Amino acid sequence: MSLQIRLAMFYTALVGVVLLAFGWAIYVRSSDILMQQINVRLESAVKDAGNAMRVQSSSDPLITYDSSILLQLYDNNGDLINVTDSTNHRLFGNVIDPNGLDYVLETNQSFYNDLVQENAHYRALSVPILIGKTDVYDLAQDTVGVLQAGTSLEPVDELRADLLRSLVLIGILMTTLAASFGYYTARSALIPLATATQIASEITRADDLSLRIPQGRTPPDEVGSLIVAFNQTMERLEHLFNAQRRFLADVSHELRTPLTVLEGNASLMRKTREFDIEGLDIMSKEIARLTRMVEDLLLMAQAESGRLEFNMRPVELDTIMLEVYQQAHILGGESRHVRIKDIDQVVVIGDRDRLKQVLLNLVSNSIKFTTQDGAIDLSLKKVDNEARLTVIDNGLGIHPDDLKHIFERFYRAEKSRVRVLDYDQKGFGLGLSIAYLIMLRHNGRIEVESEYGKGAMFTICMPVATSERIRDYVV
Repeated sequence: MSLQIRLAMFYTALVGVVLLAFGWAIYVRSSDILMQQINVRLESAVKDAGNAMRVQSSSDPLITYDSSILLQLYDNNGDLINVTDSTNHRLFGNVIDPNGLDYVLETNQSFYNDLVQENAHYRALSVPILIGKTDVYDLAQDTVGVLQAGTSLEPVDELRADLLRSLVLIGILMTTLAASFGYYTARSALIPLATATQIASEITRADDLSLRIPQGRTPPDEVGSLIVAFNQTMERLEHLFNAQRRFLADVSHELRTPLTVLEGNASLMRKTREFDIEGLDIMSKEIARLTRMVEDLLLMAQAESGRLEFNMRPVELDTIMLEVYQQAHILGGESRHVRIKDIDQVVVIGDRDRLKQVLLNLVSNSIKFTTQDGAIDLSLKKVDNEARLTVIDNGLGIHPDDLKHIFERFYRAEKSRVRVLDYDQKGFGLGLSIAYLIMLRHNGRIEVESEYGKGAMFTICMPVATSERIRDYVV
């Protein structure tokens, strides 16, 4: 059974239960009101008759102002004394309510009863006639008679039957409408889901992650949110798939070159049976590049899986910057000038080696993409409760199309928009991604600004360690 039919059945059953409860409440309440009106009429007739008996002889006919009510008067022996002077309203049987008559004679209390005699349905009220009392309802030690009043319940039964038929017809009509509305509502709500299923099947069959579920007529409800989430997920998967495919292509290309060099030099040495020092140096460089790539891949995998361990403790960020500055002189050589513009004493909580790795990666990138006689400026400042370490270069800069992707995994800028000035320092598109993940683990961030062709500025931002935090680590 489909979800659409199940939802329609649920709506129908729910409306049916509500209508049944509501109809039953109306029927019961209406019946109570009708019976209360009958009781009021019987009580009023009994009172009027009792008042009339005080001013006339008991042999005179009983008087009632309601022609639909029959009155009968009995003595304390249960013998009929008088009756209303009308044969049109006489009920079946010689006694209106024999049970009521016996009950009143025994208990001196009023008694209501519903009876059916010869297909006639009526209601009777039996009250005691008491000595010396002005109200026939007053109790006394001795009862001199019993007054009974009865009226037909056929009008009430007919009204009940009409009400019941009306409620049943209305219930059937409303249940049918609820079933139709529920089916239509479920169908309308599930159409986007059916479309999502169809799109998902097409993606599986065609292996095309670019397909999306149309959102033009999607209502802003749970189903609409699901479709938006599905499209966002597919967009993310497409991006990751393309990034992985691009990365595999780049890695394949990077592996092909060093492996070809290694194979060529090894084959040459094998043929000449001589060791070529220059060839060995070339092979050593290529092996070093392969080693760096494998280490980056391993580090990236550990960072993504959360298995990358951090030794968190108070760290003097200015000391790390000085160490990186000294290494940057060696990396940049004489052709690129590394300078310190500002340096404040700043202590943060973090892993010293990982923070140094992040800063060294940013400085290495600046050196890598800075032209001859270019400059790389380092700056460390404490702004409010935040440490800001800035690396500024006047090199090639970052193209606007690449700027929003540089921290993504496996992303490498288009070759037509960037050129590496030193082949030996050529990267694999993982360094900035690793640096970004490391800063996230330190509750920090990396910001970048660049004007294409005029250089770039990377800023490391992270919270300054408070004295309480430092004491916690010292203890």
